[in-house]
Amino acid sequence: MPNLDDAEAYIRDNGTVASKLDTARAMIEEYVGEAYVPESVLNEATLALAQELFTRQKSPGGFVQFGGSEVAGRLSRDPMEPIRPMLKPWLSPFA
Repeated sequence: MPNLDDAEAYIRDNGTVASKLDTARAMIEEYVGEAYVPESVLNEATLALAQELFTRQKSPGGFVQFGGSEVAGRLSRDPMEPIRPMLKPWLSPFA
């Protein structure tokens, strides 16, 4: 369970990229389990998920603005949603 120091570091962005990468690795490992997935696919999925988690922290309420335009988009509520299609060919249909 996070403590006050963890929360302060999270809010200040100290180690944010590293912590998002660690979280992404853990989430991917949990999702894939014992299934064989090529390393290149695991790497791509992990980096994409880390980016998704990082973007979420920078986007209160789940809204993002792209390229300085006036168009905003909403992030998916599930950070794994854009990652699942990458991993699906290597997982059982029950994953």
